Amino acid sequence: MTGHLTVESRHPFVLTAVEDFARGLGCTIEAPREGAAAAVRITLPESSDHVLELMTHVALSATRAGADLDEPVCRVSFQPGSAASVVTLGLRIAEFDIDAASRAGL
Repeated sequence: MTGHLTVESRHPFVLTAVEDFARGLGCTIEAPREGAAAAVRITLPESSDHVLELMTHVALSATRAGADLDEPVCRVSFQPGSAASVVTLGLRIAEFDIDAASRAGL
């Protein structure tokens, strides 16, 4: 399955932070298209749970940049195996909280 995460933002810090984080996860980054909106496109490894980690980093970066959480748009696209069509989901982060992890048995 081929998968991509494209993050669009007006805040260069958000794009740079997400791009650096994705590289650290071992993802491939595609160069932006000429004339395209400010965005970074990340190729996701097969059988990867990096989408959730990357979405979390988008929220952290947007918060740090002072952007509204609904401003960065994330488009996740997947093309399963030999399928002729690509499915794309447009996502915005509606809510973001950081809480201490609960410890079972304490």
